[in-house]
Amino acid sequence: MHSVLFLRTADPNHWPNKSDLTEYVWRLGNLTVLSTKLNTAAGRKSFNTKVANYYKKSELKITKEIAKYSQWTTVEVKDRSKKMAKLIAKVFA
Repeated sequence: MHSVLFLRTADPNHWPNKSDLTEYVWRLGNLTVLSTKLNTAAGRKSFNTKVANYYKKSELKITKEIAKYSQWTTVEVKDRSKKMAKLIAKVFA
């Protein structure tokens, strides 16, 4: 079983600029799919810990690819959102 999760949590305390939360938290680039087991184990750990111990272990390519990022800011959310939109357009064209 899998679940959809935020790469940067919806908790305002985890956003350096709290005003970015509303604009970026629900963007496609800030969401991924991870097995429920790995998601539960990842909990609220740091982005780098999640990459090293959970995202890299995913059987899904779109989640494994998150490991290419060394940090997770609004810049990365925008970048991944664009990539995901292109992938969706290609798949459903």
